[in-house]
Amino acid sequence: MSNLSNEERNKVNRFTSITNASEKRAINMLKTYSWNVDRAIDEFFNQTEKKNKETGLIEYDGVERFLTDCGVDLMAVESLILRWHMNAQIMGAYSKKEFCDGLFKIKFDNTIAVALWPLLYKDKFKLLDKWLEFWKLEENKKKTISEDLWDTLSEFSRTIKSVEDYDPMEAWPALLDEFIEWLEEQN
Repeated sequence: MSNLSNEERNKVNRFTSITNASEKRAINMLKTYSWNVDRAIDEFFNQTEKKNKETGLIEYDGVERFLTDCGVDLMAVESLILRWHMNAQIMGAYSKKEFCDGLFKIKFDNTIAVALWPLLYKDKFKLLDKWLEFWKLEENKKKTISEDLWDTLSEFSRTIKSVEDYDPMEAWPALLDEFIEWLEEQN
């Protein structure tokens, strides 16, 4: 990803945060669709999820695979919370609109983001427990999770394994800078 411009890197991060696809897959999809994120996500959705040709739904197998990729047990309460946020009309299936609208809605809700981070980043983000502890601090509960933070958290989780890995000269969102400062104060 080092050969990409900042704009392309942000698009890759946005694509992977929505689809949970690998960086390689994200880059290939984005290149194929001229770096148009919405179009690449649409095509990813069309290619990856099992769709019923008549109804246009992601059916049980596709939902199960999506939840498994996110580290969520299909029978866990988190899958019901996700279904509720996606406003799914049919149990065990999502329309394309429900799926995309639901993921977009979830991105900007602090409470849901904090609930989803353990699902999305379990075993992928070494500092996840500290990150969640940071968000539970009273002064942080009122802060907004920006689109920039949401988009870059995926890359942050992959590249920053400890405070020593953090380079303050990198272009991270301010809340990630604050998180690292808080971590340093804890030590």
